[in-house]
Amino acid sequence: MIPPTGTTRSDAVLKRLLALHPKKIDLALDRILRLLSDLGDPQKKLPPVLHVAGTNGKGSVCAFSRAMLEAQGLKVHVHISPHLVHFHERIRIAGRLIGEEALVSLLEEVEAVNRGRAITFFFRDHRRRHVPGLFTPFRRCLHPGSGAGWNL
Repeated sequence: MIPPTGTTRSDAVLKRLLALHPKKIDLALDRILRLLSDLGDPQKKLPPVLHVAGTNGKGSVCAFSRAMLEAQGLKVHVHISPHLVHFHERIRIAGRLIGEEALVSLLEEVEAVNRGRAITFFFRDHRRRHVPGLFTPFRRCLHPGSGAGWNL
């Protein structure tokens, strides 16, 4: 059970990370590319991915795809954006929401690697999918939010 929003350790880390978001609109990818490089370019190590994008129906397509793949005995990890109440809702690992300790560990690792530099909100999504030992997926279903080019 996830405690109310604003009371978890992950909420505290997310608040600190959100404070690093640039104050002006800047659509350049420099910040995310720098952070990904510092994290060892995890985006280059993705296993097979089903990337769902578009205006309508992304959630339904992910739900149907997940059900079909799991019915075939495959492990399916899902990332959606945005979340409704808790940030944890964005990440399912083999059908289960990511736990508080795993999320905090990942967020704190990214926070340490970033060293207080300006970042954008969606960088965390990239890192979470690539932590050695945490993910051993066969398939993934991604539901990107707006800005699908890097909001994976």
